[in-house]
Amino acid sequence: MVGVLALTMVACKSGKDNLVGTWGVESVDMSEMLAGLTEEEKAMYESFMPMMEEAFKTMEMTFKADGTMTTKANMMGQESSDEGTWTLSDDGKTLTTTTGGKEEKIAVEKLTSSELTLAMDAEGMKMKLIMKKK
Repeated sequence: MVGVLALTMVACKSGKDNLVGTWGVESVDMSEMLAGLTEEEKAMYESFMPMMEEAFKTMEMTFKADGTMTTKANMMGQESSDEGTWTLSDDGKTLTTTTGGKEEKIAVEKLTSSELTLAMDAEGMKMKLIMKKK
């Protein structure tokens, strides 16, 4: 019993340790978002997808061990930077961020020391951000 508890604590700690650092978006998977659209809606979204993906690829998220975070992006020539806090659930499957007083729960599909996949749902627009540690 004590061994299982110790192993669980180490696994949780390593998940949080894996998250600490600066992450950049490598690619964006929007296939789930497109799946529920009509052909006309799909065509419209697909025309914007390369621009949206390039915008997301400018994003960097830095998670610090003290539970603070910074998100930087350059959207259409406008640089932005937001600061906030983060926590990772004990099972490592939910990342909770708070920026500007707004809390967001994000599903973590993959987290290793070098790869992070976040499943985002922004106002019904479902997408996955595939990130690499810098």
